[in-house]
Amino acid sequence: MPRPKGIAKTGGRQKGTPNKRTLVLADCLTDLNFDILERITDLIPILDVNKQADVLLELMTYLYPKRKAVSNEFETNSASSKIQNNLLIQKVVLSPDLMKAVENIESELSKEIHNELK
Repeated sequence: MPRPKGIAKTGGRQKGTPNKRTLVLADCLTDLNFDILERITDLIPILDVNKQADVLLELMTYLYPKRKAVSNEFETNSASSKIQNNLLIQKVVLSPDLMKAVENIESELSKEIHNELK
């Protein structure tokens, strides 16, 4: 039987407690007197410029969140909305004669889509 909603979880690792592998690794590095930040600081000046950039870019992923690309496109699910958006964009750059032809095609496509949805 699953735990009812609203009841707090019990057991498990406390928040902020590192897992066992992390503790073992930290203990091993301490036993070896190995300081990661000191080692990186010593190695960066020795590396060539391209490798320095690679290392710094990799380290930045742990300090700053990755940014997502922003899309300026319309996001719709219906085929008719996509067609209407594309035709609207095309109308902006078409001559009046071509616009009339596009409107005729748009009308026919709308009828076909409407018939398919029935």
